[in-house]
Formats: sequence, C-alpha cells, structure tokens
Amino acid sequence: MIQRLQTLYLFLVVVCFALLSFLSPMQFMTTEGAEVQHLYEIAFLNVVDVTNAAQPLNVMSVWALAVLSIVIPLIALVSIFLYKKRIVQARLNAILQGRKLDIDGFVEKLKKKIQNK
Repeated sequence: MIQRLQTLYLFLVVVCFALLSFLSPMQFMTTEGAEVQHLYEIAFLNVVDVTNAAQPLNVMSVWALAVLSIVIPLIALVSIFLYKKRIVQARLNAILQGRKLDIDGFVEKLKKKIQNK
C-alpha cells in the first residue's frame, strides 16, 4: 500500500512540474513605501516585468530554473518505474528532495537579485 501511495505522489510531482512549464507560477513585486514599483512574473525561461501589461519587459533569462524544472520530473518518472529496486528508488527520491530545495534557493536568490536592481 505504501508503495502505491508513493507512486501516486511521484506522479503528482511529474504533473505539477509539467504544469509549471506552461504557467507563470510566481509573481512578486518591489515596493517603495506603500507604492508598487514593479511587478515580476517568473515563467519557465524568463523573468518578465509585467508592470505595464501592454508591454511586458523581459528582465532576465533563468535557464537554471528551466533545467531544474525538467530534471525533477524526469527523476520522479524514473523513480516510479524502479518500484522493484527500493534502495535505488529511495536514493533517487533523496536526490529529488535536494533538487526541490535547489529550486527554492534559486528563486529566493533571484528575488533578492531583482530587488537590488
């Protein structure tokens, strides 16, 4: 039973990261006092300044985020099919957890970098 639940969770990871590549999952803004200066969206390959909705401005390219967004679901997918090799599957899941933390750290570093511009 535990194995089947783990497979469902890993499949959910694959689906969520597939959706991430097509949606703009995160927006953040820089403020000065109570006034919004810029509104940014982090998309699959770019950080876009969407303050002026008529003319979105590409701020920077984020290839590392795109690569991690591809590698994580691939590791999860491989891990699903290694259900007979539990030790290898556990190691892959540990690697998967580390890569998810890499994305969190990368996004935080990216926000600080943009806010300092």
